[in-house]
Formats: sequence, structure tokens, C-alpha cells
Amino acid sequence: MKKLSHFYLLIAFFSVSFISCPIEPDPELTVPEVTLTLSKENPQTTVIINWTQANDAEGYSITRSFTRDGVTDYYSVYSGDANVFTFEDNTCESGVEYTYIVYAYADKLALVDYIHFSEKSEPKTITTERKPLQTLDYPKNFTVSDAQENTNALTLKWDAVEGADTYEIYRCWDYSSEIKLIDTTNETSYTVYHLCNEKNYSFKLKAINGDKYSLFSAKKSCRVAEAENIIKNKAFFLENGITENFYSSNSTLWFKCTPHQGIITIFDTKQKLLRDMSATIFTEDGKVLATGLIFTLTESSNYNNAQVTFNASNGFTSGAAYYISLTHNNEYDISICVE
Repeated sequence: MKKLSHFYLLIAFFSVSFISCPIEPDPELTVPEVTLTLSKENPQTTVIINWTQANDAEGYSITRSFTRDGVTDYYSVYSGDANVFTFEDNTCESGVEYTYIVYAYADKLALVDYIHFSEKSEPKTITTERKPLQTLDYPKNFTVSDAQENTNALTLKWDAVEGADTYEIYRCWDYSSEIKLIDTTNETSYTVYHLCNEKNYSFKLKAINGDKYSLFSAKKSCRVAEAENIIKNKAFFLENGITENFYSSNSTLWFKCTPHQGIITIFDTKQKLLRDMSATIFTEDGKVLATGLIFTLTESSNYNNAQVTFNASNGFTSGAAYYISLTHNNEYDISICVE
């Protein structure tokens, strides 16, 4: 009976302990109320967003959207402190109507990595003032598709804009207001090279004539096709000094090149990959010039820029054609350059 009593006491102890452990309830987040105003100093490019405090909030997130040619862009323009209730969005275009929504958020449970969001605020809209030189129409019927002559490229096409003499081409990112000017052209088509397989890319255009300019076009996106160079007869040609980017889940990728110095450099953002990758170099008639070249990281390598270089100088002839076979049993995510 004594042992049995101890058993029941043990059960009772764990039961009481379990019951006494507090279970944290979901945060009772209220919905922020939002007001918008234009900046007095920069009413053409800056919107000031103000919102009310929400119960239990640990931070706030702001989403901005606008629609052009039937395409709606959503951007996250702010995510931050629970004690901040105003934000200046200075990434706006002039003469554009924007809609803003604010969410409050908090951790649902302290022991679980889960974020709990409030209901979205009532959408609020505002239109920035128009700049005098913004007189050109923006490019219409903008499309992005696979480039026919290159598997790691995309071709952009659009209708000519009356009065425009050049077009600026920008790369942009989903759910972000970040944009990057990549080139200009006076044509109505443009091919973007050196892209990475199975990755999505988004672009915008702007028409230009001297000081006059347009709004950005609608954003258009396209996914680069799978890598074709998984067999020798579809080897990707590497131009000297040009870095090409590749992703593939296949075990082998093939390249063709005519290096002058016999140097091949591989860049990778996954340290583990280069520890196991090997390469074989063939002459054009199939003779093995070098094989089993195992990439090892140097002390100067880091997680974001692991680099290794080898020289195929034994039997190497400058300017001759060579094939490179890169082999690995996991997916690739690399950049490669020959010199």
C-alpha cells in the first residue's frame, strides 16, 4: 500500500504541476485606425502614415498597393516598433493613387515561433502631387518572356511611347519598393542576360525624353526555364570574363569555353556545396585534360562568397575549345566565370 500511495502522490504531483502551468492566450490585437497626409516638404513623393495604438501589439506592418494596367503591386513598406505610430513613405511616384493598410502583430506563444496578426485596418487612399516634367505616357503592352537565343536570359518587349527617345529598364522585387536601373535603350525590346535558371525576375520600364519622363510601366515577371546544359551536346558557352549564374537539381552541368589563361572560377553561397563538387575538363575531341578536381574552401572564403580557382595548365592551349563537366549529388546554385 505504501508503494501504491507513492504512486498516487506522484500522479497527483504531475497533475497539479500540469494544471498550474499557465497557457498563454492569443494576444487580443485591436485594429489600428489609419490616417494619411502628404508631406509638406515633398508632396510629390512622400506620404505620411499615422495609426492608432493596438492592444497587445509588439509591432506594426504597413502594406502599400497601387494598380496600373490591371496589375496591382503590393509592397511591404514598414515593419517595426510597437512604440512608433507614424511612418514616412518616401518611395512614391508623383501623381499616383496609393492605398495603405496597417496590421498590428505579436507573438502568439512565447515558446512557439508564430506571429499573430490583427485584422487589417480599413484601406486608406491618397494621391501624390504630379511633377511638371512628368508628361510622357508610360510604356504599354509590356511583356517578359524567354529569350530564344539564350536559356539564361529573358526578353522584354513594349509599345513605343509617343515623344520618347529612350527607355530606362529597371529590375524590381516582389513585395518591395526596391528597384534598380540596369540599362537604357532606344529600342522597344531588350534582352537581359546572365540570369539564373528556375528563378523569377520582375521588371519595370520608364519612357524618357531629355528632362521629360513617364511613370513606371506595370511590373511584369517571368521565370527563367530549367537548365538545358545537363548533357554535353547542350553545353552552355561561357564567354571569357563574363560571370554566368546557374541553378539546377541535376547531378551534372556541362559548359564549353575558350579560355586564354586556363582559369575557371566558381562562386557559391552554400559552403557545403563546394566541399563536394568536382570537375572534369575535356578537350574538344574528348581527351581528358584534368579530372577529379575537388573544390576546397580557402581560409578567406565565407558563407556569402565561397570561391575557388584552378588552372588547367598541363596540356592547356590558350584559345582552344574545352568542355567542363561539373558534378555534385545535390542541387546547384552557383556562378561560374572563365578567363
